[in-house]
Amino acid sequence: MSPEREGLGRLIERLQARLGREQVQRLALAADHRPEAAYRIEPIDRPARHVDLPLPGMPRPLWLLQPPLALAERAQRPWWHGPLTLLAGPERIETGWWDDHLVQRDYFIAEGEDTGWVWIYRTRTADTGGGWFLQGVFG
Repeated sequence: MSPEREGLGRLIERLQARLGREQVQRLALAADHRPEAAYRIEPIDRPARHVDLPLPGMPRPLWLLQPPLALAERAQRPWWHGPLTLLAGPERIETGWWDDHLVQRDYFIAEGEDTGWVWIYRTRTADTGGGWFLQGVFG
């Protein structure tokens, strides 16, 4: 075993001893295109499963808002602490029809003068209320 792996194992053991086994967790990928369902939190003790997933079309932030924040729209532009400029997109996600959690969204990377890069989407179905939503923030 490499010294780095050994050190990581000791760190995990110390954290578990201090915080409790159930408090030391990790993110694991899940085979789902919906950002809010594309990962799960699991105990770090559980053996890691390899999930072969295709890479998304655009970069995605690690910090996702739950639930997404509805954004205002002014002059047909999304607005969050000022106007947002679309930098990349759209990345279209249409999925979830099989489990009654249908999403039809067009995702964009946007930038605000005071907010930095954010990940926003516009819904494509009238029954969800439509409009722009803030899904995540890039670090």
